[in-house]
Amino acid sequence: MSAPSTGWRARLRRLLITLAGVYAALCLVMFLAQGALLFHPTAHRAEVQQLRAEPQTVAIDIAADGVQLRGVLLPARASSPGGRRPTILYFGGNAEPVTRSPGRFDWARERGANVVLAPYRGYDDSTGTPSADGLRRDAVALYDHVRGLDVVDPERIYAFGFSLGTGVATHLAHERPLAGVILAAPFARLSDIAQRSYPWLPVRPLFRHDFDSLALAPAVTTPALIVHGEADALIPIAEGARLQAAWGGAATLVPIVGAGHNDVVSRAPTTAAMESFVFGL
Repeated sequence: MSAPSTGWRARLRRLLITLAGVYAALCLVMFLAQGALLFHPTAHRAEVQQLRAEPQTVAIDIAADGVQLRGVLLPARASSPGGRRPTILYFGGNAEPVTRSPGRFDWARERGANVVLAPYRGYDDSTGTPSADGLRRDAVALYDHVRGLDVVDPERIYAFGFSLGTGVATHLAHERPLAGVILAAPFARLSDIAQRSYPWLPVRPLFRHDFDSLALAPAVTTPALIVHGEADALIPIAEGARLQAAWGGAATLVPIVGAGHNDVVSRAPTTAAMESFVFGL
């Protein structure tokens, strides 16, 4: 009986070693290929160039640590005393071409605000490779550049982030003075969302591109408007509630009935909430 028993144990040992090797390999892939798995750059260079070439727009060009950011400022359509206007810096979601369909920002421009659209590094006409640290640095560089433009009121700059962009907007609110920050479908920690997507992997200790908005929130006193779809299956509304509870300044959470993740920004109640927040309507 000892020989068969010994053989069975040897086979089990080999199986366990093989499984451990496969699991370790998966962890290594998660660590090394994380950027490609997380970021999905868009490639709409021609659209950006066309928008930048329009007579009324202002081309935005920023050199940041070897990366060239190429975006555009869409000017307000309503006049403002002194020519300086409130300005919204938009930080889009993953795989979102931010310069596509600029008409979705008409609610802001018609009431007198500029809107700045600058693709992330590695997206569209901006150079480089996306990373969490890179996007954070780019947001600060974008703010510093825009703040000095003649058409921008430096005391009325707002950050508006959607999904992935909420982590960027929250970081900017932590690093620079803002008039307000709008967070649409935000997460508390990006690593928490990733962990739910890969529950069988130790995502958190392997995560190199985290946006930990929850850790920053208590130190941020900038007023915040949080809009979240009640039917959001990708980033549940509980994430927005966590962020609101931790926010250091005034933070309002507006649940958008019937909205999911990708359609929350286009809903009429969202637009109404944003107009009220920015323009005091």
